[in-house]
Amino acid sequence: MFADAYRTKLMEYYHKGFVSSEDPVFRNLFQYNICKMNNEWEKAILNIDQFINSVPAKTRLKAIGYYCKAFAEGEIGNTENQKKYLALSAIEDIESATTENRSLQELAFLLYKEGDYNTAYRFLGSAIEDANFYNARFRTFQISKVQSIIEKAYMLQINNTNRKLRFSVWMISIMLIILALVTYLVIRQLKIIVKSRKELRSANKNLSILNLKLDEANHIKEEYIGFFINQCSNYLEKFDRYKKLISRRLSTGQLDKLSEMVNNKKNDELDLDELYENFDRAFLRIYPNFVEEVNKLLRPEEYYQMKFGSLHTELRILALIRLGINDSNQISDFLRYSVRTIYNYRSKVKAKSVIENDDFESKIMLIGSISST
Repeated sequence: MFADAYRTKLMEYYHKGFVSSEDPVFRNLFQYNICKMNNEWEKAILNIDQFINSVPAKTRLKAIGYYCKAFAEGEIGNTENQKKYLALSAIEDIESATTENRSLQELAFLLYKEGDYNTAYRFLGSAIEDANFYNARFRTFQISKVQSIIEKAYMLQINNTNRKLRFSVWMISIMLIILALVTYLVIRQLKIIVKSRKELRSANKNLSILNLKLDEANHIKEEYIGFFINQCSNYLEKFDRYKKLISRRLSTGQLDKLSEMVNNKKNDELDLDELYENFDRAFLRIYPNFVEEVNKLLRPEEYYQMKFGSLHTELRILALIRLGINDSNQISDFLRYSVRTIYNYRSKVKAKSVIENDDFESKIMLIGSISST
């Protein structure tokens, strides 16, 4: 009411010429106020823009111009521009060292209505500091009316934020626990899978080895079944010839020749030589590289040389060991040597090796056959 009366009186002075019409600064400001009183906001904005452009920066007049522009923008509903020019007015107050806080106060209230309680609270705090600084009781009274409202809204926002934060912390903690549990279960499952794969690879490897051994065993069986069938056939044929010869000499009374034939050791030696020759031939068909593999286990000066495709006694003993005949009694029965002699042969061969004596015969057992090479 008083402000309108003063504004009317001032306009009378302006029209009577007390204010020079040549002064563009005050002329534009007065024109702004005339338009403001008549609610002619577009003209008011044009006049205040001219006023703002006419005054220097970092001055009190610039701050007033921005504040008036913000007021006009608010009246036509342009809130964004209203906030913009209130902020510019507050900046001009600060840069011109004017502890005025009306612009900052109204900007804080606008931000409060938009829900930006945090910024509104900070701006209002700055405004009340300025009001207390120059002891502006009226400004302090104005601010105190909205301070409690903004502060209450701000504290409510803080509480809501804290509550959401606590809830988020709880949820994150629960999720971390679940994640840790899932990670543990996944790692445990991966370890089980890795272990299973290792066991499967080991089982497949062992199965492959067993298959090779089975193939080798089958090959050995096939060879030696054929060998012994052939030997049996030869022995049956010889037995039949002996039987006919004995019958003929008995019928003719040639008892002396019959006794000589029975006691002839040369025939026994020939039979054994034939047996060993056939054994060597069958064995070397299964293990063609046997002598070379044995030599790898011996010192160079102790290498064996195979003559005419046959094995000598020491190699024949090793051949029987490779076939699984490891008992010295069985070997002695087959080779017609005493057990002591067989033992001495075995010890002699071990003494030639480049590996431990206890491992020598185990290495012999690992020599491969045709099917595993």
